[in-house]
Amino acid sequence: MPDRIEISRHSKPLPCGRCGQHTLHVGRILSPAGLLLGRTMVCTACRPQHHAEAVRRVA
Repeated sequence: MPDRIEISRHSKPLPCGRCGQHTLHVGRILSPAGLLLGRTMVCTACRPQHHAEAVRRVA
């Protein structure tokens, strides 16, 4: 199983610098065993759009 990113239900969203929406959260990067590897910022609005743009660039 690969590493995963987990966002707490209690995380208060911040405004995203990229899309401007209040959808930016602090996410925890967890190993398959559940160990904390680090933290990252995750925008739940940008991520799907960013992924779609990356797929279009590759294709």
